[in-house]
Amino acid sequence: MKETEFRVEVERVSGYDFIVRFKDGMESVMMSEPRPLGSGEHPHAGHMLAAAMGHCMSASLLYCFERSRVEAGSMKAEILTKVERNDNGRLRLTKICLKLEPEVDDLERAKRCIAVFKDYCIVTQSVREGIDIEVEVIPSARGSD
Repeated sequence: MKETEFRVEVERVSGYDFIVRFKDGMESVMMSEPRPLGSGEHPHAGHMLAAAMGHCMSASLLYCFERSRVEAGSMKAEILTKVERNDNGRLRLTKICLKLEPEVDDLERAKRCIAVFKDYCIVTQSVREGIDIEVEVIPSARGSD
């Protein structure tokens, strides 16, 4: 993977339902806010972050297994995300617990991978270290071109 940057577009469909578009013909994803604010019919941003971390950690572990010639069968990840209010009363994701359950053919070699794979997950490590986030808002008058 030699990608140095990528772009994602998020566009409001209605209410708090948004469509997320990716590049190169990848399937779009609908997102929403939970009830009562949104429809609650689609994943919200916290779900997507948890899913991204679970996928990235699973893929990193699988890659380590492959490099170490550990054959993996099924692999399941369960991600529990804790949501709490901060001192200002704002909801925040305060803890994410990932549990990976891979099926492997060699437990001893798998243990070596388990000791090192976490460092290779770009999503989890980026969240852990803090991501530099820039926000720019460019409003336009409604109905203008």
